[in-house]
Amino acid sequence: LGDRAVVEPANLPDDDAVYLYNTIIMVTIFITIVSAINFAILYRYILSSRKQSLMVYRICGMSFARVVLLYLGECVVLTVPAYVIGVLLFEHVILKKVSKYYDYMSNSYSSYVYMVLFSIYFILSLLILLFMIIYALKTDKELDVKGGAR
Repeated sequence: LGDRAVVEPANLPDDDAVYLYNTIIMVTIFITIVSAINFAILYRYILSSRKQSLMVYRICGMSFARVVLLYLGECVVLTVPAYVIGVLLFEHVILKKVSKYYDYMSNSYSSYVYMVLFSIYFILSLLILLFMIIYALKTDKELDVKGGAR
């Protein structure tokens, strides 16, 4: 078409940059998995230090399933705001500083990536916590207290 059509050159990342950003996202996923496991282990310690309140719940008639749901709900209340605060800090502090050195870094972390990371963190945390809470409640004979009206 000669001079009639002017096409700007596309500003695409090269293959090395794509590999770098994919590697960074994979490392982020690995850190997410490790932090979910770390949160579950930390909460297991908190659970073991609150045996007396759990015994009171059980004496007053709280069922095993309700105790598990109570602790899982507590974890949700801790997890969701912590993730939101972490994303905001990452987006407004760390990503701004890193974007000076990596041109496409801010485009690599879209809302879809944040949702996938949250899903991995949330589901993995809840599954690990569910098994840890059930195991802790079933194996600790001191907590096998029944009482109250059913």
